[in-house]
Amino acid sequence: MRAELVPEIDAGAQLLRVFTRFPAGFHFLISKTPFGRGYFVRFCRGETTLARAFRHRWVRKVTGWLG
Repeated sequence: MRAELVPEIDAGAQLLRVFTRFPAGFHFLISKTPFGRGYFVRFCRGETTLARAFRHRWVRKVTGWLG
């Protein structure tokens, strides 16, 4: 259980930090970019997870820089 939940909690916490600092920018990335929009839809459908997004190096870099 820890192996699945901790990465999700960590990813959610990092995204919350970014959203808190840059809500408009966060919404732009999620709603106006093809990757963000597609990922959000897949996440809402239960087809992917937040932790899986953080497997992408550029997601970790951008959220680390912004968060």
